[in-house]
Amino acid sequence: MNGRTRPDFLVIGAAKSGTSALYNQLAAHPQVFMSPVKEPNFFALRHRGADFQGPSDADTINRRSVADPEEYRKLFSRAADERASGEASTLYLYSPAAAAEIRRFNPAMKLIALLRNPVERAFSSYRHLVRDGRETESFAGGLDAEEDRIAAGWSHIWHYTRAGFYAQQLERFREAFPDDQLAVFTYDSFSAQPETVLREIFAFLGVDPEVLPDTSRRYNVSGRPRFGLLHRLVIQQNPLKSMLRPFIPRALRKRVVTATQSWNVVADAPQIEPAVRDRLNALFADEIDRLESDLGLDLAAWRG
Repeated sequence: MNGRTRPDFLVIGAAKSGTSALYNQLAAHPQVFMSPVKEPNFFALRHRGADFQGPSDADTINRRSVADPEEYRKLFSRAADERASGEASTLYLYSPAAAAEIRRFNPAMKLIALLRNPVERAFSSYRHLVRDGRETESFAGGLDAEEDRIAAGWSHIWHYTRAGFYAQQLERFREAFPDDQLAVFTYDSFSAQPETVLREIFAFLGVDPEVLPDTSRRYNVSGRPRFGLLHRLVIQQNPLKSMLRPFIPRALRKRVVTATQSWNVVADAPQIEPAVRDRLNALFADEIDRLESDLGLDLAAWRG
């Protein structure tokens, strides 16, 4: 891959930490080109392919992922004179293989990570799967089933706790790339001050930090669909979508799906049961300490 047919930055995760919003806000910047496919997962799956076995994994991550180098190159074929070109795949942070693959591909790659309280991130992944009709267990039941699901080859969105050990995951990238090529932000700061964080990210990428997109729109919300049938029609494979796909441009399809989900999904606020929260707080306590030490972040709000 040469020139503008390859990315020079990646949003590497974490899942359910605001990456959908960031992807869309990056795509709205006139000096940034984003892959039309969010989460192609190329650097995590190029050698193993996408053959995850969880419920609806075939219609989601398996179908969306791009493992062929030529197909990946085509994702950037429409890049023109933008100053930065990139994509967003949350599997990269979690993948044991991605950091080394990315370095081999482009040692100068810039990397952006958004991190969320791992307890809240796990619950958000659970609610995302409940929203889509894929998770049938309680949250506690899903946690208890996690290791069996991993052994059975279910995709990373089902890895509720394992996906939250960010310090271990970031270490692979910190060993492969210099510190000035890795920018780490928290979901909390991105949610509270999106324009401030976007300015930092745009400056990091070398594009105009004063060109700011609309930050009020919600993306990929984990909540309760107003109309379950409409939600399933939009997100799941079905004969109607298959019939219409050849006649509707990808960009228009994406806008329709995003707008429909934004309107149809109600962001309710269920709570984690106290005993389950205590269990997860204990699980991640040392990890949060390590993350604070490694990155110099203040993560007091993630405790308790």
